Amino acid sequence: MGVAVSAFWALLFGYTIVAVNFGDSPVLLVVLSVVVFVSIPLMIYGHYRRSAERTLRESGLMPFQESLAPEHFGFIQGFYANTPHTFTAPTLMYNADGGASAFSFGAGKNMYVGMSTGLLVTDDSEAFKTVFLHELVT
Repeated sequence: MGVAVSAFWALLFGYTIVAVNFGDSPVLLVVLSVVVFVSIPLMIYGHYRRSAERTLRESGLMPFQESLAPEHFGFIQGFYANTPHTFTAPTLMYNADGGASAFSFGAGKNMYVGMSTGLLVTDDSEAFKTVFLHELVT
């Protein structure tokens, strides 16, 4: 994607220089500018959406279930119940890593929060809440 974005910018700047120096039609410059300024955000968005699917495939994440950590599951359900309905809750996932790590990824309605089982089975509920809320705002 980096090559495509660079090529679009090079094409736009190159044509701009030619148009200014040799007096080419400004209509083509406007059309080219619109194509570049519309294409680049669309390519970035498409790449970002595909990256969430790739992360799910490659990371071995599984959906978080109540049986894994009932106290933490109850906190999450209560938190979601008390948030405005305009808030789209991310899907909570976990992996079998014994460490205490978490990360968030995705876009729009396909947001995910991934946590390791070491964090989910901890007895320190304040640490879990802090990490979970942190991942919601990042």
